[in-house]
Amino acid sequence: IFFRVKMDIQTVATTLQNSYHQDKGVRKQAEETLKQFRGQPKFTQALLRLIVTEGVADPVKRSAAVYFKNLAKYHWDPREEFHISDGDKAEVRSVVIDCMINCQSPQIRTILSDAIAKICDFDFPENWPDVVPTLISKFSTTQDLNVCNGSLYTAHSIFKRYRIALELTLKTQQELLAIIGAFGQPLLDLVERTTQAIPQAGGNKGPLEQIFRVLNLAVECFIDLNTLDIADWFLANLTRFMTAFLTLMGCNFPALDSPDDELPGLLDENKAVILKCITLCLEKFDEDFQPYVEKFTVAVWELLQSVSPQPKHDQLCVEAMGFLTGVSRTIYHKLLSDQEKQKVICEKIIIPNVELRDLDLEMFEDDPIEYI
Repeated sequence: IFFRVKMDIQTVATTLQNSYHQDKGVRKQAEETLKQFRGQPKFTQALLRLIVTEGVADPVKRSAAVYFKNLAKYHWDPREEFHISDGDKAEVRSVVIDCMINCQSPQIRTILSDAIAKICDFDFPENWPDVVPTLISKFSTTQDLNVCNGSLYTAHSIFKRYRIALELTLKTQQELLAIIGAFGQPLLDLVERTTQAIPQAGGNKGPLEQIFRVLNLAVECFIDLNTLDIADWFLANLTRFMTAFLTLMGCNFPALDSPDDELPGLLDENKAVILKCITLCLEKFDEDFQPYVEKFTVAVWELLQSVSPQPKHDQLCVEAMGFLTGVSRTIYHKLLSDQEKQKVICEKIIIPNVELRDLDLEMFEDDPIEYI
């Protein structure tokens, strides 16, 4: 990565290191120095250069990433009394994605992805039209799942604005159509080739974790781009997406089970986000989704009979029941009308999930208002 920065990187690194020094006086002096740096041209670039410089300690790099993120969050807006100059912004936009991708630390990569999303709140798409093509070029031309993960995490951080938008305005519709026109096919290709790579992992935890982190983010991006309305391109390719999702719903890898009774494993997270996705399709685009309802209902039914009442499966159960509730309101409600199935739903799902568990008692005792 090429940076045009004249600032003394070592001085910045030392100051950041002193900003979390145990001596209060040293910390205060470092904080004052950082405030002075903040007003100097190219300070943002210096932080990014520091993050990708070999030999710099990880805590210093994390501190630089957090400081950069805060600059993006609080000082990118030109309406602020102190704001980053247009020239510095342009240089940052030209290197920050490469910086994020090349970063070896997942934690720092996540911080930089969040910073990019903050920048996009102000600059995308008008002042940063090539951010999406740049991200696509990263994950569509590599077999490195860490690069794919970083690219998709950043894309999701940008696209989730469309998930929470209150209405589909003409401007938003035009933005989505442009994004989907560029992003849709590479996303589908990534989902298919990553799903096909699962058998090659041989049930090994490390490769499987990489695969399912990428797939989880890919499904999140699907939801981001289709919450307001589903584009014709996605309708035309729905079969390929749903085929991959059905394959993933049938996966079972003990290596990905969470050892924690309260935190879900990656595979549980994957199935939960797929269930959220197909529930969205069922509710908003029921006619187009009808060919897949029966197969997913069977898959969800089998899943619900195997999950435990442990808290780590709570979200999975919630999403599964949400899908079945949606099915019960369609012409496919007969799939659930069998008396034996209704008995299983009551015995295996409803009753266990209304029981008061030890965890519930602990939460109530610790903070009853929060529990309620």
